[in-house]
Amino acid sequence: AVIVQGLETSAAGGAVAVAAATDHDSHATLVAVRRELARRRLAPATLVEFAAAEPDLGPLATRLADDRPGALLVLAPSSVAGRLVAAVREAGYRGPILGGAPAARAAFRRAAGPAAEGVMAPVAAEPGPAWDALARGYEARWAEAPDDAAAHGYDAVRMVVAAVRRAG
Repeated sequence: AVIVQGLETSAAGGAVAVAAATDHDSHATLVAVRRELARRRLAPATLVEFAAAEPDLGPLATRLADDRPGALLVLAPSSVAGRLVAAVREAGYRGPILGGAPAARAAFRRAAGPAAEGVMAPVAAEPGPAWDALARGYEARWAEAPDDAAAHGYDAVRMVVAAVRRAG
């Protein structure tokens, strides 16, 4: 619901375009997005499904940019989403772009490069003392900010360590 709410708000009454890869996770997200769009009585003006392994995203990016949607939603694995966002920006689209959770990951930012700037995506990690500790250590080790996948891994390890300590 958060992605659709953001899409609806970003489109500001304009048409919405959705580009979704056909991998399992992207398709599952698309199913949920379509259900929420229908609940809100909304329909994308453009809905394109594409193979995540597609080496040339240029023609898809051109089609999406030429449609001039009020907002674009990209649902794909991180690196694929990043490549598509970069190609869409290169094709001239300047409107709002939203992504699924993979668009909040470091792999997305690396693949999209400067085109990642301003892309909106849901993030499950919440800032706080634990996040600050993770961020300091992660940045010292990897020379980049942690993403939500790093935060989930950090939480999982902390829970395992706590369980082992409790068990003795």
